[in-house]
Amino acid sequence: MRARLIPLNILILVLLLISSPAAGQVETPTLITQIGRGSIQSAAWYPDGERILVSTITGAWIYTRDLQDVAHLPDAHMAALSPDGQWIAATPDGMTIQVWDAETLVIDRTLDITLPNIHQFIWSPDGQSLLVGYASISGCLTTQIDLQTQQMRGCWGVTLEDNWSPDGRLIAKVGLNAISVLSFENDLRAFAQAEIWGTNVFWISESELLILTLSGDSPSASYWNIGTNTVLPIPVSGSVLGAEISADGELLAFGGYGGRITVRGTDPSMATDWQIEIPATLPIGAFAWNPNGTLLAAGELSFEAHTPTAIHLINALTGTLSGTVAIHQGAVIALEWSGDARYLLSLDENGVLSVYDVETQQSHTQTSHAQIGNTAAWDAQGQQIAAADSMGGFCLWAVQTGESNCIPGRQEQWVSEIAWQPQGDLLAVRTESGSENTPSTLRIWNTNEIGTSQTPLYEYELALNRYYTRIAWRPDGEQLAAIDSPNVNIWNIEDGSLAERFTVWEFGDTTDLLWSPDGGQIAVAYQSSGNGGSIYFYSTETRTSTSSGIPNFYTYRTWTPQNEFMWMQVYEYGDVGYVPRFRNPIVGVGAASDTERTLNGMASPVDRCFLSPTGRYAIALSDDASGLTWDVMSGQILFMVASVHDAVWSPDETRLAIKRTDGSLWLLEADGTILTQIPTFPDMQTAAGELYWSPDSRQLAHLHDGVIDVWQVSG
Repeated sequence: MRARLIPLNILILVLLLISSPAAGQVETPTLITQIGRGSIQSAAWYPDGERILVSTITGAWIYTRDLQDVAHLPDAHMAALSPDGQWIAATPDGMTIQVWDAETLVIDRTLDITLPNIHQFIWSPDGQSLLVGYASISGCLTTQIDLQTQQMRGCWGVTLEDNWSPDGRLIAKVGLNAISVLSFENDLRAFAQAEIWGTNVFWISESELLILTLSGDSPSASYWNIGTNTVLPIPVSGSVLGAEISADGELLAFGGYGGRITVRGTDPSMATDWQIEIPATLPIGAFAWNPNGTLLAAGELSFEAHTPTAIHLINALTGTLSGTVAIHQGAVIALEWSGDARYLLSLDENGVLSVYDVETQQSHTQTSHAQIGNTAAWDAQGQQIAAADSMGGFCLWAVQTGESNCIPGRQEQWVSEIAWQPQGDLLAVRTESGSENTPSTLRIWNTNEIGTSQTPLYEYELALNRYYTRIAWRPDGEQLAAIDSPNVNIWNIEDGSLAERFTVWEFGDTTDLLWSPDGGQIAVAYQSSGNGGSIYFYSTETRTSTSSGIPNFYTYRTWTPQNEFMWMQVYEYGDVGYVPRFRNPIVGVGAASDTERTLNGMASPVDRCFLSPTGRYAIALSDDASGLTWDVMSGQILFMVASVHDAVWSPDETRLAIKRTDGSLWLLEADGTILTQIPTFPDMQTAAGELYWSPDSRQLAHLHDGVIDVWQVSG
């Protein structure tokens, strides 16, 4: 009989009814600490240029213009500042709408309106109404709210960007094959429509728009008068990666590769005003005109997150380069001038915020939102978390107090992997370089000395490999292995000496390393073009490697406590278009083919899997993120799942943390009994980040959006 999968929302209800006694006995997870301020969602100047509102997943942060702390509003999520700077619209829980006084920073009113899954606020130009983006089962995505009457107006199945007309009566919407202008006076029905496709829409006046299409080397632009329904082409040439219109709507600046910036009039009858070649080897993608239209800021993009980038200031009256400000690494993704045109706010892709004073030519930077990067690791005692930042360094965070000791990054480098010594105090940190001529670096730190010393215990150079950066401690912590492609290096930690260097396949890439529990073997995964790779076993006693024939391509793997290598395969190399060939996953123990067996029950081909730490349990998911959980040794189906983005078992395999595609977190027992839902930020409406269990299985850390939440899940 073909298995029928139950949606997780129904399954949750069933399991809660079945397992309510157990659920009632579990301790409610407690948020121990929250590390980091969160990555920046948006930033806006107060009109007087004295303060800046920064919206993050941890709420709203207010800074002075020199980026000193003013306040933190942890309950003000999706925060948006009104055009006059008097009010902040935000939600505390993703359903309720509150309006804060932007001066006193207290809640002025809570609207008598509740909406599901709020994710965006857009103020009207006059500050009298809000567009609210949300998601409901009815299909509504946007509504307008009159703040004076607190009345909702309309329910539209479209997501609207900030394309208000200057008088706030109309809004421009980009469709698949046309641009529509919608009227609020007509319940957001189309007021006008033109068969133009564009990626950027700018209002020139209350009846004129400029539509720009950014498409690499073939950009296009059109002028559209919605009153007369006149559409005229505007000449643009070269590569265009970014554009911006001046405050008066008269000038358009755009640029891209080659350091060329073009400024031309938005009137189709006008010729190009000027072009300027700036000394930039990187493409230009971010633009901002100052309020009086005299100075244009142009920010560089980068293909590497830690390549130094610059902001170029161009005198719009003379068309000449006025200055260059080099204060960022990685792409400059946002630029905004203060109302008095003196200060330029900039944000890069790593979360570093900067303010540049054009009069004194001094800059201030705020790196707090870049303190949490993309990788982390627990210490053996569950008391500290080592987390990479977004600037090539890392910090040690005390879980109970949130205090930190940090090692700053080195220019053009980023942390690719962190690994804490089992039962020890050493920390291995691997960094990669943004330069093809700079090797990767592996540094081993004594964590007891961080805070008093900036010098690592050992430092090694490795071959540059931005894709396969695995480092792995031997379970007793006495040796450390690292990929030095195509080689594998093993160091003795007692004296830092190189114990062994071996190669299992010189014509491919080593992709993964796994020590056996007794430290006698290393499973080495490699891949090469033409065969998808295999698993080799390297004996540290005999210093020899043996080919196993176990596939590497889309294979999940671990070691059992009995030093048996377990693997699980869901694809077979050579499938056309990488279409899953297996309806059910295949598991095996060791290299013997007679140990292979199939975990049956899937209704659709397998896309990906999860294995518990010792291989006792497995989850397989189809393309729709639904699937099954098995007891691997018996092959028994334990429970069904749906909408699963990530699944991580605790080290003792008694509990399972599941992150759903809607961003919610759930804690289950190994048999599928639901224990509780772990509270998350209202901003988390999609899955993000990584889950890390503490070694004692009592704490769960969730790294996401520039923050780490640490939960106590058992006593």
